Amino acid sequence: MSSLLQDSNRQRFDSIAADWDDSPRAPRHGRRRRQAIADAVPLQSDWQALEYGCGTGLVGAQLAPRLRHLLACDPVARHARGTR
Repeated sequence: MSSLLQDSNRQRFDSIAADWDDSPRAPRHGRRRRQAIADAVPLQSDWQALEYGCGTGLVGAQLAPRLRHLLACDPVARHARGTR
């Protein structure tokens, strides 16, 4: 991916990060992603996982109790701050 495209994507996501959790789309989007992961991967309580592009952590927060450890990170600083 070109640097220009990466910067453009980062700026776009940075602009919506502050209000994402309050968006009416966020819970539906999170449920669909969480269900798709649960259907595709039989999570085990002794597993460790990495969620790259975690956004504000809505999906990871629901999956984390099913894992031993979840490391969540996002290249958009505003998103990542909300995952602690």
